[in-house]
Amino acid sequence: MSFVPKSIKYDQDVRRQWARRCVSAVAAGAIAWLPALAAAQGFPTKPVTVIYPFPPGNPAENKLRVMYAEAAKTLGQPIVTEYRPGAGGRLGVVAVQKAPPDGYLLSFATDSVLTVAS
Repeated sequence: MSFVPKSIKYDQDVRRQWARRCVSAVAAGAIAWLPALAAAQGFPTKPVTVIYPFPPGNPAENKLRVMYAEAAKTLGQPIVTEYRPGAGGRLGVVAVQKAPPDGYLLSFATDSVLTVAS
């Protein structure tokens, strides 16, 4: 049997709940800032390479150059075009497949290059 009045015990429970909620709110706020700290690293930090699996001078390449210019302004880094013609564009696709997955290599290919004959 407890000699503490019910009102005092109730006040202690309310205070504990309030303290738990405050600690939880502070912890949630700290956790919410973690992605922002990770995103502060910046991307890209070096030029982005685009592998073009066709010879230069293609009509589609002219459209790509316009897109590259706008993307370079947005990213703040130059976009370098690397030509890998041959085998109907397959050589460029294989080069992209074997490249390290660092996010600095893009590819432009048509659906005919990416289609596998069954």
